[in-house]
Amino acid sequence: MACGCSNSRGANVFHALFLLLLSGLGLALVGLGIWATVKHKGLNLDFQGWYHAVTRTGVAAIVVGGVTFLICLLGFTLLCRTGKCSGTFFRIIYALAMVILAAVLIFVGIFSIFLALGPNGPSWVQSEFHDAWLSTVKNQPSVAILQQLRTCTTSPQECPTGCSSQSQSKTGCYQAIMNDYRQWAIPVAVISLVAGVLALFDLGLLCCIGPVDDGNYYYKRSDYYSRRARV
Repeated sequence: MACGCSNSRGANVFHALFLLLLSGLGLALVGLGIWATVKHKGLNLDFQGWYHAVTRTGVAAIVVGGVTFLICLLGFTLLCRTGKCSGTFFRIIYALAMVILAAVLIFVGIFSIFLALGPNGPSWVQSEFHDAWLSTVKNQPSVAILQQLRTCTTSPQECPTGCSSQSQSKTGCYQAIMNDYRQWAIPVAVISLVAGVLALFDLGLLCCIGPVDDGNYYYKRSDYYSRRARV
């Protein structure tokens, strides 16, 4: 037993289950990041600032998902077998990693919700999207070239600067690009938030993870010894 918990076997099972789910969600984030990078190439809003990678290439999803998967691999080493378990130092390192990971995942989830809201979000989000759209059209007009049915006019051409979601008569390239952002931001938000909650749950189990007691081992301080060796 560890930390007063009476069911180390159950804690080990739930720990393994949470890690399997969390690692799967991490790989899903990597896949979404790659998909966003490939699919949205040439359909990007030219954002400025520290979240450029999140909104433009999906690199953040790839990095966060990859780190999540690696931390899960680290967590699997905490699975305790009969008479054998990871030490306190390793648990502290793993706990700190999970706290940081949970915070990052929840942040990415909330930020992705703001991205999905776009021009319907808070005023600072609206301002950033507006500035990014103007910067895109001004500096990189080629990225606004779309198929005929998705342009601001009836023939394929570069969308003018005035094309925006506020247009009453035309859909415009801006709205088309926003739709692409939602296709990526919504699943990233859901996966990140669920993964963040799972990370917190697994963190709560950390104190209870211990060797399976089959009667052949006894506990002394922070170590486990074979009863047979004592005979």
